[in-house]
Amino acid sequence: MIKISMREFTLNVAKYMERVHKGECFVIVKREKPIANILPHTPQKSKAGWSYEIPKKIVKGPGLAEELVEYRKKERS
Repeated sequence: MIKISMREFTLNVAKYMERVHKGECFVIVKREKPIANILPHTPQKSKAGWSYEIPKKIVKGPGLAEELVEYRKKERS
């Protein structure tokens, strides 16, 4: 990577961004200490989210609402 001073970078941002767009990488330094890496963006290749569909389950019998009503009736009596 090419080292450039922060002052040089701020004075010539457009020039350096064009070079980054072409694939170059830079290290921004302040008083000879690296403070940032400037490099081209690489899009993610993996798709976010689930990689497969979760199969649906069919539940037989009374639903949750009916079960809850029955449970509460039993508790009250």
